[in-house]
Amino acid sequence: MLAAIANSSGAIISRFALLSSDITPLWSTLFRLIGGTIIVVLLLFVQRINQGELGKINWSMKLVGGIFIATFGGTYLAIWLQQTSLKFAPAGIAQTLLATSPIFIIPVAAQMGEKISIRSVFGVLVAVVGISLLFTFQ
Repeated sequence: MLAAIANSSGAIISRFALLSSDITPLWSTLFRLIGGTIIVVLLLFVQRINQGELGKINWSMKLVGGIFIATFGGTYLAIWLQQTSLKFAPAGIAQTLLATSPIFIIPVAAQMGEKISIRSVFGVLVAVVGISLLFTFQ
């Protein structure tokens, strides 16, 4: 419940900042990521990560490339698109569409050979019907 309240509050604050100023979604993404990076670096210093544990990781080019792709696509682009949606759509609609992202993993899981339950398919159908109702009665 607290996560939902924090998420919705953040969306409303972001939308207000994007609409009441000249800041673009790209710049707001940059500011959010810089703030998050500063907090992570501070936490790393506070926790004093044991260098011996980091030395055990095999830092291959494949691993570094995978981390870069996941970071760029999963963090940077996702936040940029979220900020863009909050600037150009009502916060409730933008957040509803953002919350449906887990339904897109079903085809990926099926492609990877995982068994998809009837319950999962039913959940996806309910989500799609809910989205269509949202846009029908907007």
